[in-house]
Amino acid sequence: CSGSNFDAERNKMADNKEYAALSVTVNVVGGKLTYGIAEPSEGSTWLVWDHFQLIYNGPVAAGIQGVTELPVVQTDAYYDLLGRKVSHPKHGIYIHKGKKILVK
Repeated sequence: CSGSNFDAERNKMADNKEYAALSVTVNVVGGKLTYGIAEPSEGSTWLVWDHFQLIYNGPVAAGIQGVTELPVVQTDAYYDLLGRKVSHPKHGIYIHKGKKILVK
């Protein structure tokens, strides 16, 4: 932008990690986080986004209260290594009846 000194501002940010740091609190609505930024002036400001973090500040689980063991159900289905059910396994490694198998 006209009149700005990018190198000087970049050097200030490199020398002091808190310089120009910005913190914004947002809400998640319906399981969706939307965020953005608006130009605060008449279009003469430049913005640099670098080294940003999203930090969850919500409640943290206190721990596991109990475990319910479910019965193992043996099916004739094949699953890939990501746990997705596969209709027609071709070559590769799959899980079938609780065991890894290699299909050549």
